[in-house]
Amino acid sequence: MPSADKISALRGMRDVFSAEYARLRTVQNRLEQHLRLHGYKPINVPILENTELYLRKSGEDIAARLYEFDYRSRRVALRPEVTASILRAYVERLQDEPLPLRLQYNGPVFRYEKPQQNRYRQFTLSGAELLGAKGSRADAEIINLACGGLEQAGIRNYKVVIGHTDVLEGFLQGLGLRKQLVNFLLRNMENLRKRGIEAVVASLREIYPEYESATVSAVGNAQAGDNQSQQLIKVLREMTDGE
Repeated sequence: MPSADKISALRGMRDVFSAEYARLRTVQNRLEQHLRLHGYKPINVPILENTELYLRKSGEDIAARLYEFDYRSRRVALRPEVTASILRAYVERLQDEPLPLRLQYNGPVFRYEKPQQNRYRQFTLSGAELLGAKGSRADAEIINLACGGLEQAGIRNYKVVIGHTDVLEGFLQGLGLRKQLVNFLLRNMENLRKRGIEAVVASLREIYPEYESATVSAVGNAQAGDNQSQQLIKVLREMTDGE
């Protein structure tokens, strides 16, 4: 075929050939068996969903990362994660099931992000959802599953980092931050990790222009006039440094 007519894989996508595919399937099978032994039943949800499903769960932050298109005047998107689909399936079809409900999933997801080494726009996601359980025992069960899953995948030297929005929200409220700033920070945790403090602060200034002068001063290590913004910038810097 002439080079002018050559069709290549899309940027951020890749082919997985036999040797790597075999290793991938081995790990997936081990994870599935690991979760089955703990009572987690497999569920297969659609790759394509209504865009609104993801916007309701994650807000506009996810919008820029969606593979989205219009289909007969409906906004649909390739799934960027699986949790939202499982929650939709539960509300739609599984509410008569006894709780707690343990479900596991495995399949491709799609995120329109900047490709990096060993990081692609399509990848396989394996996970579990524990519905209708709460408290420390439920948290411990999921943490134990995660550790066991890593070991089943052959990973021994790992560190588990636990993110709990209730704990973080309580911490931020304890600093005396206004509710809207607390909500802003909770929504932008992923942006803080990926894009850095300056990008998050720029977003803060755009959404809440009343804090613009304070945030600009704080980022420049100058004296800011708004204690709320100073506290927020301090927390952002500490979280960024901790990565």
